[in-house]
Amino acid sequence: MKKWQFLLIIILTSPFIGGIYGILHDQVTFSIAPEYYTKFKFQQFGLAPTQDVWVPDNIRFYVSIVGIMATWWVGLIIGGVLALISLIHHDEKRRFRMTLRAIGITLTIAVMFGIIGYLYGIASIKEDYATNSLPDSIQDKTAFLTVASIHNLSYLGGLLGLLVAIGYSILQRQPKK
Repeated sequence: MKKWQFLLIIILTSPFIGGIYGILHDQVTFSIAPEYYTKFKFQQFGLAPTQDVWVPDNIRFYVSIVGIMATWWVGLIIGGVLALISLIHHDEKRRFRMTLRAIGITLTIAVMFGIIGYLYGIASIKEDYATNSLPDSIQDKTAFLTVASIHNLSYLGGLLGLLVAIGYSILQRQPKK
């Protein structure tokens, strides 16, 4: 496989990987705080017909749409960067293997940071803070802020995961024979 074909495959599949991550991520966070979607995310992504609360009949489908919209582009960026970094590997099998590992590293760190966001949310977000920082229309403010913490730290984890994956790929480079 030529280098440009490999680059194209990674760049085209990475948004799908990002979208699948987003679907799974948002299904979990919806279970924690449905209001985060019905009172914020659906409106943020233009899926709600009004700025009010929106609860569609097939809500999990719409949660999946939000997950895709929120993460496909992150997958594209990560895949593009990792595909370019992969060019330092001269052997095509090694290039493929190192790129898959780098993607795995990035995903693992993003998931770990999401878990840290959850733990931070349940351990440190107090009801009095939540009450003062969010509109009265949100019923479970602690859960809402916990999910916001999960989302924010997952993005941070994706960025840090990308940096670690780049470092890993560079360290695994072998001299050209």
